[in-house]
Amino acid sequence: MKKSQIKILASLLYSLPIIFFLVSYFLITTSGEDIFQGANNFRTGLALNPLGDAINAFNFNSRITDMYAWPVIDYFDYQFAFGPDIIFRLIDVIIASAVFYFATYIILSRKPKLIIKDALIFCAIFSVFIVTPIGRVFYLEFSMIHNYVPPTLAVLIFSIPFLKLIQNQSPTTHPKLLNIFLPLLGLYIGMASTITPLAILATIIFYCIIKRKNLTRPPLWFFSSLICIMVGFLICWLIGSGIEHYAKVQATTFDYILFSNLFSAPAMFISKIFQHELYNFGIVFLLILAIFVLCYVFSKPKIKVKKLDSKTKNIILAFSIFIVVHLLGTSLIKAPFRLLILPYFIGIIAIFKVFMSSINSKILATIITIFTFFILLTHTILLIKYHDQASIILTEIKESSESALCIEESRTLPIRLHFIDLSQANFLVNWGYPEPIYGKNITFCKE
Repeated sequence: MKKSQIKILASLLYSLPIIFFLVSYFLITTSGEDIFQGANNFRTGLALNPLGDAINAFNFNSRITDMYAWPVIDYFDYQFAFGPDIIFRLIDVIIASAVFYFATYIILSRKPKLIIKDALIFCAIFSVFIVTPIGRVFYLEFSMIHNYVPPTLAVLIFSIPFLKLIQNQSPTTHPKLLNIFLPLLGLYIGMASTITPLAILATIIFYCIIKRKNLTRPPLWFFSSLICIMVGFLICWLIGSGIEHYAKVQATTFDYILFSNLFSAPAMFISKIFQHELYNFGIVFLLILAIFVLCYVFSKPKIKVKKLDSKTKNIILAFSIFIVVHLLGTSLIKAPFRLLILPYFIGIIAIFKVFMSSINSKILATIITIFTFFILLTHTILLIKYHDQASIILTEIKESSESALCIEESRTLPIRLHFIDLSQANFLVNWGYPEPIYGKNITFCKE
């Protein structure tokens, strides 16, 4: 195959996941939290207060991601209609695509090139992530996209200099820039999650203890970035609403238990912790095991852990520590899929890191290409159908003279395939109180 043909084919492969996110983020109908947080406010001419929204978000949930999500959603129409939200939708596409670019970067230990092998890894990691229930967080609704996709990207970028240290490589040719950029990124990560900042710190501590004999003096950014993670974490949970408030918000929905239960009801506390860990570890490890088996079947020659080079072993060790620590950090809650993104995603990267050099099957390359195209085509068809379905209902609401309406829930349900779920969330929700759409109170009709 000629070099020009290789570049064209590689470009097409790279484009499939990017097109997926373009289709997804421009065809999604805003739903649930998006609407309650102010979707369509710009279009209706309401006076917007982005700073006030950000402050309210901080006081309610103490996450920098919500401080972005709440003001931004004001500019989103219920359905895309060439408004200012085009900027934010394109930013979402760039961030989501960058997640898989940097995942590929970590797997290859270098920048992905315009060659078929690199493009196939890019498509493969996208496919095995996006088809799972955990992967749905990347396209279900904008409140999830804005809260969980940017932090995933931040953690991947943040990890690269540390992984290069493990491999005895120079993290960058611009160390002074890294001394500024990485602490800022650490501050963002610290303010974006309750579990991830502590998981990162614990991973680095445990790794350093295990490998203490082989450690060299770390650079300045190593310490400053970790300090900034803790500063960000403390800003949110000491100055903001606090972990106790977050626990109360999540208690009824996800069986969140408080630390205080350890003393007031120790038997219940231990039982719940055990149940949560079985559930959380079970989901992530079953998915990781399925991908491991798939990669092992197509690998030639078969991979043997003992024959892996020391650099790869060190990275797998760091990844394994992070997965376990992160999952242990979710033990207070029966984790919703969105809290399992990073353990699962890091698990995928670890598996691809191990098998990358031994998967050279033309059959596998064909399967990856066809499957990625199938995901894109299926998602596009489902979103177009639901876009039209929701558009009819939104028009009815807008043209109605009533101040309160009820909609049959069956009319609002997205199409669900039995074997794979690639549709968005229901744009109407049943939370026990009306959903404000076009200034009218919308509920489901009682059947």
